[in-house]
Amino acid sequence: MLSWRHELLLILLATTCALVVRIWHLDHLAVEHFDEGVYASNLFFSEEANYRYPQQHFYAPPLLPSIIEWTMTFLGDAPWIPILPGILFGTATIPLLWWFLRDSLGQLPAILAGTLLALNDYHIFYSRTALTEPLLGFFWILALALGFHAMKPSAENTPSITPRSLLIAAVCGVACGLCWWTKYNGWLTVFILAITSLLNWLVHDRTWTEFKTMVIKGCLIIATTLLVFSPYLSSLQPQGGYAAIMSHHQQYITGFSSWIQQATIQLDNLRLLTSWQTIVGILLSAAIAAVMFTNAFKQLSNKQSPVTSGFSARRALLGFLFSTSACLGSSLCFDGILIPFSTLLSFYCLIVFQTYWDSDHTQSRRPQLQSASKCILLFVVWNLT
Repeated sequence: MLSWRHELLLILLATTCALVVRIWHLDHLAVEHFDEGVYASNLFFSEEANYRYPQQHFYAPPLLPSIIEWTMTFLGDAPWIPILPGILFGTATIPLLWWFLRDSLGQLPAILAGTLLALNDYHIFYSRTALTEPLLGFFWILALALGFHAMKPSAENTPSITPRSLLIAAVCGVACGLCWWTKYNGWLTVFILAITSLLNWLVHDRTWTEFKTMVIKGCLIIATTLLVFSPYLSSLQPQGGYAAIMSHHQQYITGFSSWIQQATIQLDNLRLLTSWQTIVGILLSAAIAAVMFTNAFKQLSNKQSPVTSGFSARRALLGFLFSTSACLGSSLCFDGILIPFSTLLSFYCLIVFQTYWDSDHTQSRRPQLQSASKCILLFVVWNLT
């Protein structure tokens, strides 16, 4: 595969492209959505209103409004200033996603995921707003990455619990707490970490000792998360506590009966927000993958490799080219509605290739493919709900 220097160069280029498209026509950006106005209005209210929009706590926790407030305090009140935190956190998500996936899925999926996200219309759109989504996405991926490292099984003949693993688990709890400080559903990060850790233990047939280690680290993550969020919980007591927040947000929970309707709306949103930027990201990813495939085949030409047997790399390449063609064709035939899902199929084909390239005859390929399949399922469920 690519050398470390070349890989780092690609991610730096992807991050630079992400920043450019997010600051493009910066002077055209301003607060437009009502929720943006709620988050960006702290400086316009007096001490009598507690320096914030009335009942602001019903909209979101105070992390984003505070960041916007301090940004405006130091940089001025230009119309685009409240958008700046979203741009910076959205751009920083690209190298963060690469770092996370590089350890969990491999070099090739990590590079292409960063490239696709850098030019993804949906992510670009939200990064150019004063909404909570860019911050939540950044802290969410950070928490998952740290949780992945904290829960990673220890090597043989090494202690199952080390000061380093406990420190990573504690920092993961801080990241989970920041998710919660950003959006009220940020606590779901802890839930996802717990479920995936349990599934990982069941699927890989781990020992009870590893289960106890996982529980200890999980409790540390939960305790740190609650500790980080507890100051805000205390501040809510004069306004009815967290129960008042839950009661207010209950109106947004519609249950399983609305899934089909919400999925239809979501697909329509994807169709409307798909433009040339997503297509360029797909083409760039295809070009990077083609170069890496070519180098891989050159290395395979003079030696026997597990990639040449069973599910061959050529089949993965054909699957990637087919699904990439589906991405581009869908932009013409279906106005972009199939692009996210055909892109996902491309991504899965690349994970399959990475798995068979990295594995030898003595290694099991099943865990990597199971991990990839869980990522695919999580993506589909998350986008349709």
